[in-house]
Amino acid sequence: MSGFLHYQDIKTLDSDIKKLKPKYWRIGWSFNSMEEIDYMRKNNITPIMVVSDKYGYPYETHKKWEDPLKTDKLVVLLKNMYQQMGNSVIYDIWNESSFEEKEFFSIFKKAHDIIRSQPGGDKALISGPSYDKYDPKQIDRFLQFCLDNNVRLDVMSWHEWRYGDKEFQDIKKDIAELKVILSNRYAKVGVKKIILNEVVFADIQFNPTEILQTLKSLEESGIDGACKACWEESNGVSNCNNNSMDGILDQKGKPRSAWWAYKLYNLSLQNRVRAHSDESNLIPFVSYDDKNIHLIVANNSKYNINQVRISAKNLLKNKDLKKYKNFNLKVYQIPNTGENVLLEPKLLSSKQMKLTNNQLIYNLTDTGSKTLYYLVLSGK
Repeated sequence: MSGFLHYQDIKTLDSDIKKLKPKYWRIGWSFNSMEEIDYMRKNNITPIMVVSDKYGYPYETHKKWEDPLKTDKLVVLLKNMYQQMGNSVIYDIWNESSFEEKEFFSIFKKAHDIIRSQPGGDKALISGPSYDKYDPKQIDRFLQFCLDNNVRLDVMSWHEWRYGDKEFQDIKKDIAELKVILSNRYAKVGVKKIILNEVVFADIQFNPTEILQTLKSLEESGIDGACKACWEESNGVSNCNNNSMDGILDQKGKPRSAWWAYKLYNLSLQNRVRAHSDESNLIPFVSYDDKNIHLIVANNSKYNINQVRISAKNLLKNKDLKKYKNFNLKVYQIPNTGENVLLEPKLLSSKQMKLTNNQLIYNLTDTGSKTLYYLVLSGK
């Protein structure tokens, strides 16, 4: 699910990118040269190019606005853009349209047809409608327009600001219902992926447990990816354009606790195994490598929990771990530091462990609200 928006100089983020391994990066006004696209592709990142960022918006009073339906500006822009980028990016036609619906649909079709008319444009990936929220009736009208007007939409996108346990359940329900109509009534529209190109609302942007519950919930919805949104910080500076990876780094490039959420999420993707929690706001991720078992527990509830019982079963079925007779368990804590830096997780305990009946039983005590815990069981 890992993705980000914008940058000042993406290559200066190389160390963080290699640690976090984002899947998507949504760009537009921040894009400067094809070197950036090439860099992303080499790092297995798919760029999402926001065409409207390069075209300009009606509210930008410092520019002379040109109606894309009445001038050739959009034609020239997209031909040049496609000649330069080809099929190396996903083309996100318009961000959070403020047009009347009929006008927006016409602009979208015009851009779609220009891209498709280019050599190789039939293979281009086009995304939309990138609405500022999920509205099923609005989405349905957009899909009906695409069906009626021979618009092939490869990637369905919108911005998702809901959070909290109940709202995550609503998101899952909405996506499940959308998938049904995409595969039935609107199958000919051709949607292959759902990518939420802006997620994580301003109120929770620095909170590591909220971020992990967002990523976990979207995973469970079976979508393809999600890009973290950027917002203004307490000093009035937007983290859209300060090279902070949308605020998970501070302005000096140091990690906040939100960075650690993305770091541990990426760690959890290698050899992920099934994990279940009896508490909906207690989010588990479990994975392993040839020497370690990684257990991530995010307490995203409003309350401290006196004791969390962790039971990890069938550990020694893994051939790489069978050779170890003794294990060491380290427990780290990642509090919600907000805008403050967190250079390292806090080591809470380190102890020798013996596995009983192929399983680990451990009681994590005094689990703080909105606090992330990372347990690593290492063979010795």
